[in-house]
Amino acid sequence: MKDLFISSCPVCAHTGKDQSIVRVIDEKHSFYKCLFCGTVYISPLDFADVVYDEKYNSEFYRPSDVRKAGLMAHKIASYIPENIQKPSVLEIGIGNGLTSFLLQALGYIVFGTEVCSSYAEELRKKYNIAVLPLRIEDLKMVEKFDVVYSSHVIEHCPDPHIYFRNAWTALRKGGLLIIDTPNASLVRNLSSEFKHFSTRDKFEHCCILSEKSSLYLCKKHGFKPVAIVNQPFYQSFFLVARKLNND
Repeated sequence: MKDLFISSCPVCAHTGKDQSIVRVIDEKHSFYKCLFCGTVYISPLDFADVVYDEKYNSEFYRPSDVRKAGLMAHKIASYIPENIQKPSVLEIGIGNGLTSFLLQALGYIVFGTEVCSSYAEELRKKYNIAVLPLRIEDLKMVEKFDVVYSSHVIEHCPDPHIYFRNAWTALRKGGLLIIDTPNASLVRNLSSEFKHFSTRDKFEHCCILSEKSSLYLCKKHGFKPVAIVNQPFYQSFFLVARKLNND
């Protein structure tokens, strides 16, 4: 029988008895839940890279996706101080590009990233937005932003500490990190019904945060939480956190 426990949680590093299996993927891989911080993650991480290309992103233009892009743009705008005349926003993993397009229409200065270079070029032409072909692990921006935002991206990163570190570096002092992500708090045991396990590639959601683990990451990487909003319909939560320190 496979050992129920693995080395450590990728967020808080707790080990052994603090980890339990909540979903079996195949003979070798499972989703584990950290009973200390609530993170749900895949182990081991020896699977092939997931492909995020034009075909993958073409499925995110459904009416529900368009509606959600509008909701996200409205939420982001509501947290930006009115004294910032032309806010600058970096969207990590721009996806269908609709949220960034709407923010640009509001007069914001918008940049995006996308891992597939040909799809990044397609979005540049479609929306006239600067889209850089980068993974979050390779994000090294000279420009500083008022907001770093992503929707359903961080759960694709095996090491969320890299995400938080690079987001911190990309922000101006006092800038906002805004994350929309699946909520691992809803996964309690093997019988939990969690729609974010049902993905096109079974390995793509490799590290899913809970509210508790997102607060842990904020504290560790120099952010002060502003708001955490649970979104039951989407089985997700919305985190807003402010950068505390100087570069």
